[in-house]
Amino acid sequence: MSAAAATLVLVLDDGQGNLKTIPPMLEGKGKVVYAGSLDEARPALNGQSPHIALVACAEGPAEAEGRLADLGIAPGWMIAGATSAQAGDPEFLRAAMQARFNDILTVPAEAPALHEAYENALRHIQGPEGSKGKVVALYSSKGGTGVSTLAVNLALALNHQGGLRVGVLDLDLQCGVVASLLNLQPTQTLGKLGDVPSDDPNALRDELLSRITNHESGVRLIASPPILHDGLNISAEMVGRIIRILRDRFDVLLVDTPKWVGDRLVAALDEADHILLVTEPLIPSLAKARESLRLFSRFEYPQDKVVLVFNRVAKESELQPEEAAQALGRPAYGAVPEEHARLIEAANRGTPPLTEAVAKGPFAKAVSGLAEKLRADLGFGAPKPQPKKRGFLFGRKTS
Repeated sequence: MSAAAATLVLVLDDGQGNLKTIPPMLEGKGKVVYAGSLDEARPALNGQSPHIALVACAEGPAEAEGRLADLGIAPGWMIAGATSAQAGDPEFLRAAMQARFNDILTVPAEAPALHEAYENALRHIQGPEGSKGKVVALYSSKGGTGVSTLAVNLALALNHQGGLRVGVLDLDLQCGVVASLLNLQPTQTLGKLGDVPSDDPNALRDELLSRITNHESGVRLIASPPILHDGLNISAEMVGRIIRILRDRFDVLLVDTPKWVGDRLVAALDEADHILLVTEPLIPSLAKARESLRLFSRFEYPQDKVVLVFNRVAKESELQPEEAAQALGRPAYGAVPEEHARLIEAANRGTPPLTEAVAKGPFAKAVSGLAEKLRADLGFGAPKPQPKKRGFLFGRKTS
């Protein structure tokens, strides 16, 4: 069965009926459930969560998202059905982003625009048939080396380069800050995921995918719990399963790991295709990096699985990355300059430097270069030029 044939699409209309013409135009593209109200949608879905939801937004994106929440579903891709006036209104587009919509379709829709929106959703949900994503773990055994900041900006840089579904998994279950760095307040996180029954092979997958949070850039986040103890029942075995599930969902999954060595960390590192060992060209950091390399050697990781990334490199520092790498007996895979004031402001505002598509400043340019190198080494080739966007996300207009 093809990916399209197995796709469940919810078309949730409202009193204006602007979506009534949608189902016939999606004939042959999976199971399409059309509902004019929540009362119609509930029995038709029968407890299933749709892969794609196209929702009428005549009353606004927040109200439309609320209708989906009332159904108790978390679609993999959300499309806002908007009038032409709404689609041209910046305030509406901003509200749609805040309501976690992934795309917008001007309604009443014409078939070419609808099919483009559908195919785009399918690409993001399924990826190329039979594809397996790459997992990159970022790790430092010394706290405060900027691992989370690097993970966030690397994800944004990879996303800007186009053609990849990029996800970030915040596995620092007690001190995770990725959501804050992206100015997100997820309603669903990894919290209490360990309560999911282990005897149902699909239960964890369905629950995990429903906890993905969309960032306005297109990057997806699986956030750490906001409450300290809510991640304690996530076992090492579950960490491995989580990463394997997300590997199928994304082309590149960046894993922000905790600094404490334990079963969950080892499970994440075992699953990774590449490990970016983040350190600073400072003696205390290098000592910790050397300990980590010894640990990885005991784990019998291949030499090319672990690479060194030097963060917060200052021109005036006595110890530069080349000398530090020589001391560790490994080449430097990347070096990211220090830009303290800008990164502090970015963290406080929740606007990482790589939020902008064009890299500005030494930090952003270095991370963009690191992303290009990593992309090539993961086998994805040169960055793809991004199409000019109109309106919200892909800005599909029917006129």
